[in-house]
Amino acid sequence: MSTNDHTDGNVLPALALSADDFLKHDYDFVIIGGGTAGLAVAARLTENPDVKVGVLEAGKNKLDDFLVDTPGTFTQLLGALNHSQLCNVNRR
Repeated sequence: MSTNDHTDGNVLPALALSADDFLKHDYDFVIIGGGTAGLAVAARLTENPDVKVGVLEAGKNKLDDFLVDTPGTFTQLLGALNHSQLCNVNRR
């Protein structure tokens, strides 16, 4: 698990690579959805240093994916089914 870059001595988990890793921690709040609104809520909640927040995002782990990490390639992701968190797929 990676950690944040706090300089006040508080090292917090910043990334869980698996569900088991995520579930090893206790959270005061769990935010479902790591989009703009979800991360804004998480940021506000964590302004209180005593609050622990977990954020869950759908889709596969895309760490180190060139198309995700490079802002100029975002148009290549539009409609790409293998990047499901960026697509609107009708599942009935």
